[in-house]
Amino acid sequence: MLWKIRQPGGPPHALQLGQPLICPLNSKEWVSCDTVRLRFDLPSAEHVLGLPVPGHLMAVDNAMIYRPYSPTTIDAHTAGHFDLLVRHYPRGEISSKLARLAPGDRMHFRGPVASRFEYRRGVARRLGLVAAGTGIAPMWQARASSRSHTARSLSRMLYRIRILPWTLS
Repeated sequence: MLWKIRQPGGPPHALQLGQPLICPLNSKEWVSCDTVRLRFDLPSAEHVLGLPVPGHLMAVDNAMIYRPYSPTTIDAHTAGHFDLLVRHYPRGEISSKLARLAPGDRMHFRGPVASRFEYRRGVARRLGLVAAGTGIAPMWQARASSRSHTARSLSRMLYRIRILPWTLS
């Protein structure tokens, strides 16, 4: 089985290039009137997604319409599941499908898809991040990676939403 493939010395990667990944929704939490946090289970408690930081995967529906999403969890800290923070757009085909999912429903994903940018832990002692709207997810990945136990960096993230600005320290 392709999903049992392990990277040398690491956990198995759930995402395999060119192969579909079907994940059941474990839990769903509305964090605002139009934004939902979704937790999807991976094939086993040992699996990680297998994404670079920052990286994203494609959510795909039955009509083969797809959209990229950046998980807010990273492989270094999370195994067995991944989280997506999804803003629901009323006319958005994929965001609407994701927002309607109930625990136990399955979603089709593809990837991994690397970013044009690469974050390398330990390169800088201080990290400043500025994000707006849906741009927070890749920044969240970089920030989480900068705070790993092997490469501590001081990081600050300024995030702007439509209603209130807030800062994560």
